[in-house]
Amino acid sequence: MIQKFIIQKLIDAPHLANECSQWLFEEWGHRKKSTLSEAQERFRSRLTRDGPPIAFVATDGQQAVGTISLIEKEDESDEFGPWIASLFVPETFRGRGIARSLLEVAENHSVRLQISSVWLSASTPEMYAAAGYKTTELTKNGEQVMVKALR
Repeated sequence: MIQKFIIQKLIDAPHLANECSQWLFEEWGHRKKSTLSEAQERFRSRLTRDGPPIAFVATDGQQAVGTISLIEKEDESDEFGPWIASLFVPETFRGRGIARSLLEVAENHSVRLQISSVWLSASTPEMYAAAGYKTTELTKNGEQVMVKALR
């Protein structure tokens, strides 16, 4: 049976920030060559109401089950943005539509901020293509860079 989950701004559930940043550090920390403490500090900068940067968290009861962020740039070298970043759902919670719902929340928030398009780098481009993202000729960290027009 699929359980219900809710999505909220991480600023409304700040006690989950360390758990979410731990997931992200374990998944992608090697790219920044930083410590867990540095990764947690970067993630805490996303505890905002509007952003970017802003992070959202999906919860099932009191348990975090996924996260996503909207950030200005993934890297200092980025010439465009903002970026959908750090979409992560732990393996035990996958298959419940959490990632798709997190993506929709981040996109809808972007529209409210009058952002016309969002970018991302994707290890699973087919998932994002199904959500309307288009591939570009760019790659980042060996992943396909994609873009979606929001209006």
